[in-house]
Amino acid sequence: MTDAKGMPTYVVLDVSKSMTEHEELLNKTLGNILNTLFSSPRIAEFIQLSILTFASRPSLVLKMTELQELRRIPTVTCAGSSRFAPMFDMLRARIEHDLPLLRRQGYAVLRPVVFLLTDGAP
Repeated sequence: MTDAKGMPTYVVLDVSKSMTEHEELLNKTLGNILNTLFSSPRIAEFIQLSILTFASRPSLVLKMTELQELRRIPTVTCAGSSRFAPMFDMLRARIEHDLPLLRRQGYAVLRPVVFLLTDGAP
C-alpha cells in the first residue's frame, strides 16, 4: 500500500465529423496537455490518467493509468456525429469505477479533473 495522492484526470476528446478540420490540432493539443502534465514533477507524480473519445458513441482509449507509466500518446481520427449524453454517462461510470479502485490501491484520492476538448457542435 502507498500513502501517495492520486488525482483521477480524464481527457475527453470530441472525435465527431465536425472536428475533422481540427483533427491535427486535436492530436497536437492532446500531446501538449500530456507533455505539460508529465514535465511538471509536482503534478506528474500523482496524476492518474484516463482518455476517452466520443462521437456517435463513447470509447475508452486509455484506462486509468499512472501518468508516469504512459508509454505513448494515442492519436485520434474524427468521424460520426456528436452525442454528448452517452459520453457523460460513460465518464460518470468510469469515475465511479476508478475512484474506489484507486482507494483500494492505497491512494488518497483527490477530486477528479476533466479536460473536455470539443467544438461544441452537436
